[in-house]
Amino acid sequence: MFIKRNRGGSENKPIYYIQIAENYRQNGKIRQRILANLGREDELTNSNKLDSIINTLSDISRQYITIHKSKDPEAIKSTYILGTSLVIDKLWNVLSLDKVFSRIKKKHKTEFDFVKAVKLMILNRICDPKSKLGIIEWKKSLYPEESYKGIELQHLYRSLDILSNYKENIEENLYEKSINLFKIEVQVVFYDLTTVYFESQEADGFRMFGYSKDNKTDSVQIIIGLIISEDGIPLGYEIFPGNPQMKVFLFKLIIRNFILSICES
Repeated sequence: MFIKRNRGGSENKPIYYIQIAENYRQNGKIRQRILANLGREDELTNSNKLDSIINTLSDISRQYITIHKSKDPEAIKSTYILGTSLVIDKLWNVLSLDKVFSRIKKKHKTEFDFVKAVKLMILNRICDPKSKLGIIEWKKSLYPEESYKGIELQHLYRSLDILSNYKENIEENLYEKSINLFKIEVQVVFYDLTTVYFESQEADGFRMFGYSKDNKTDSVQIIIGLIISEDGIPLGYEIFPGNPQMKVFLFKLIIRNFILSICES
């Protein structure tokens, strides 16, 4: 079904009528029929009857909501995030991420919704990256609000602990889905290393002093290595200690591991 706007009246004084119509097939041909005549457009608009119809349909709909227009731009103090959530839902299904994370969840006895916690962190990273503590407050801006009800800060940290043990498995699944979805032929890969510093002088297993691209010689850092296809699609990454003497070794290690994973798949 769709809304049809018919023109009537004279050439100088046109009158528009609003109708609800639908297409149907008859004897192999597409035909059209009118299901309802709503009336003149100007009368419907002036009497607010059209707005009433739209609001009623929106209340019934499971997918759409209405936002009332206002002449005062300050009248809308806050909004919900919906569009990005719908896009993430679509990509989530296309990449079969629900199956990937559900298999991981079965191996761990978690009392919280592990899959939903991971999805929340991914959604936030794409929409408005925040700390894990910030995500808990940020999720209140998602529509519908109850989508991630019950996810607490401790659940996000616990999910990260679990995910760290399945990094290679997740990357392999994403790689297989990506080459089929985007028709990728991986013949050449590109890699790069970058540094990320911390406002700290305390070195540990990963955070170490080294040459910083941000000239933060007084801060510890880590090195992140990224591999992409010739089309610019990320294929894998690794995190290494911030010691620059490791770079040549890390380059070779990243490429070697990636080539082996491709051969095995």
